[in-house]
Amino acid sequence: PRSGGTVTWPKLSVNSAVQTTFATPSTSFSRCSTLRSREPNPYIHTKRMSESPSTDTESPSGYSHFWNPLGAKLEQETEHRVAYVVCAWSDLLGFGRPFAECAWHPDQVLWQKIAERLHQAYQIHCKHTPSSSQEFMLVLNDGAVRTRVLSRASNECLSLALWLRAAIWSHLDVLDAERKQGLPGPRTVITGGQRAFYSFPEVRLDDIVINYTRKDGGLSKIAKETGNPLLVSNPAPLQMNTAFSRAYILDEAGSKAGLAGANVFIEQSLLDLIDQLCALSPSNYRATKQENETDFLYAVEYLNPPEGRPWCLGFLLDRLPGKVSLPTLATNVFRLKKFFPNDEHPNEFCFDLEPAK
Repeated sequence: PRSGGTVTWPKLSVNSAVQTTFATPSTSFSRCSTLRSREPNPYIHTKRMSESPSTDTESPSGYSHFWNPLGAKLEQETEHRVAYVVCAWSDLLGFGRPFAECAWHPDQVLWQKIAERLHQAYQIHCKHTPSSSQEFMLVLNDGAVRTRVLSRASNECLSLALWLRAAIWSHLDVLDAERKQGLPGPRTVITGGQRAFYSFPEVRLDDIVINYTRKDGGLSKIAKETGNPLLVSNPAPLQMNTAFSRAYILDEAGSKAGLAGANVFIEQSLLDLIDQLCALSPSNYRATKQENETDFLYAVEYLNPPEGRPWCLGFLLDRLPGKVSLPTLATNVFRLKKFFPNDEHPNEFCFDLEPAK
């Protein structure tokens, strides 16, 4: 089916303190207003990073004005950068039930089953791994979160379409593998929002090595010997990521909020962001919507379509569950029935997500 008509696009809103923008095509983050709110750490006596260390105290490591590299990170003034992002949160249904049934003391046989289920889902997600520096995926227990920073590039809708295809394809592959084993499958929630980068993303072993113990520059001896393991992780793509928060809140509400079963759910915030992308100048796309009583078709059309491919992406969405009102979030959510990828004609192919009869 082809959709028609146009809609009035909302303008981007800008906060006077921190400007939220789409990232520039050449970088992962957009530069925004600088907020400098960190007070000096009272436990680390340092010079500011803008000052040069005294030559009479400088060590071969080059870290003489801090106790260790972590001290430099703690004292670094951070530029707070906000950008628009999308997120897909997918987790395995019924995962906690075996733990509850054994009072959270699984035996060796149950542990093996749990590990095999997690391993299978993890492998599938990795087959659909992020393909650009603006994308990121984190797997934690039975959940996998994907996020992408949106840019102002004229072909951003195409990049977003490829990201959506990977997330939805991954959901379908996990569902297929689980159903073959009599397991309930995953639920996936896809949202839009903002991401605020606010601090350094990690601490490794070398970061806590005292500087005066270093004989040479670069990594310390213990870091080299141990592979400099990761001690603390605060991934930049997920730092105060409201799209992730929205997806997690909706998934946690689950069937009580109408998000039942091993389905993909699209939140209104994602459609709103796509509308804004299409409204940007320059843009090669326009968003269209065609409705009936039970569902609606949301499509992004090429202004100058390639031969045989009129759409960049398309969703056939069930109107249900519709309005969702939770203590921390009120929004509209729609079950995805079909997804139309960019590389096929919509009359000839789609990813069918209708529940098996």
